[in-house]
Amino acid sequence: MAWLFLALVLALFVGVAIYVRERRADQREAEQAREAAFLLDVTGGVAADAGPPSARLAAGDDNVAEAVAPVPVAGAGRGYLDRSHAVVYRWLRTQLPDYEVFPRASLRRVAGRGRVGKDLMLDFALCNAALEVVAVVDLNGDAAGASVAAFKRDVLDEVGVKYALWDPRHLPDRQALIDWISA
Repeated sequence: MAWLFLALVLALFVGVAIYVRERRADQREAEQAREAAFLLDVTGGVAADAGPPSARLAAGDDNVAEAVAPVPVAGAGRGYLDRSHAVVYRWLRTQLPDYEVFPRASLRRVAGRGRVGKDLMLDFALCNAALEVVAVVDLNGDAAGASVAAFKRDVLDEVGVKYALWDPRHLPDRQALIDWISA
C-alpha cells in the first residue's frame, strides 16, 4: 500500500513539473511576441531587413526624410518621439549598427549626479557594446538654447563624452559620423 501512495505522490510531482514547464514556455512565447510587436512599432511597422526605407538607408541614401517610414500614431495619443527625432533616431540606428542609441537621455545619468545640479534632457545617447556612453547628439533648438548647449558640452567634455548639436535637416554623411564617433 505504501508503494502505491509513493507512486501517486511521484506522479503528482511529475505532473506539476510538466505544467510549470509548459506555462513558462507560454510566457516566454508571449514575451517574444510583445518584443516583436514593440520592435515593429519602433521601426514604423517595417521589419529591419525588409522594405525600401531601410534598404535605402543602408545604401547610404542622403535623403533621410523620404527614406524613413512615417511615424505611426497609436490611437489619439502621441508617439514617443516627434517626426524629426524619429527620423534621426532611425538614421542613427541604421548608420551605427554597432552602437546602441537611446533617445531622451538624462545629463545627470551620463555625467553623474554630483556634476549637474539641475537635470537636462539629451536628445540621443550613443553607447558602445558595453553600454558605456561614448557620444551625445542634440538637435538644434531655439537661439536661447545656445548657452544650454555650451553647458552640456562643457559637462560632457569633463567626463570624456563627445557632444554634437545637429540640424535634423542637414545630417552628416555616414563617413563623417563614423569618423566623429570613433575619434
